[in-house]
Amino acid sequence: MIEAHLSKHLGRPRRVMTMKKGASSPSAIRSLTFAQFAPGGPRKPVVYATVGGCQHRMDDGRRIEAIAIFKAEPRGVQAVAVRELLASVVLTPEACGRALRFGDVVDAPKVFGPAGLRMTAVLVLPPMTFAKPFHRARVGEETVDLVWAVPVFAEEAAYARAHGTAAFVEQCAAQKVDLTDLKRRAADVTMTREQARTAAYTETVARLSAVGAAGRRSAGTGAGRRSAGTGPERPSVVKPRRVAATTPALELAKRPVRATHRV
Repeated sequence: MIEAHLSKHLGRPRRVMTMKKGASSPSAIRSLTFAQFAPGGPRKPVVYATVGGCQHRMDDGRRIEAIAIFKAEPRGVQAVAVRELLASVVLTPEACGRALRFGDVVDAPKVFGPAGLRMTAVLVLPPMTFAKPFHRARVGEETVDLVWAVPVFAEEAAYARAHGTAAFVEQCAAQKVDLTDLKRRAADVTMTREQARTAAYTETVARLSAVGAAGRRSAGTGAGRRSAGTGPERPSVVKPRRVAATTPALELAKRPVRATHRV
């Protein structure tokens, strides 16, 4: 079960909300659950995940569930926007008749505006902040891919479509743009890729120098050694596609459903 996979890696969910389709709905997704996790504790980033999107097999044979990661828990209308952006990702393949791939951009302007957010789209990435075993779940004889739904601004979406996800992630790394922050500024996509690489390299050297200096101080005081960690895996270069408007998917999420658990 996908629930067991999520609980294994993220712990028990803090909050759960389930929406059910009407009996007359032709959708393969009979219900969609949104679960909120806090794997690092109450003051750490929160993770939202869908359960139910994998009921639909996309036209390339794959099944997906979506996650979203935020440094602070969204409240009120922003929490509603989070559920709708996740729904837009997992319901769009069935509504639009095409599979979602890593690097695709899902236009969702109606999701963010009511929540007071300037993002207009969702970029579909691998869940690169997690170790590989989290990326794919085994459900019976099937496998389910976990995809990371990242809210992006219009100019960021255009840049990702034109230059690929690797270039966009480089820009964010170079400018210290936190993709888990709903209050973040937009990345400056006028920076060339070479400038972004240079800035990212400079930042990495500065960070490693600081770690080395801290290690030397610790060694000098007998405080022990510091082990080096590994950063997130770098995504492959993907040319994102524009996915058809998500209005049908959002309507599927809104009209024929009823909440069985309130967040």
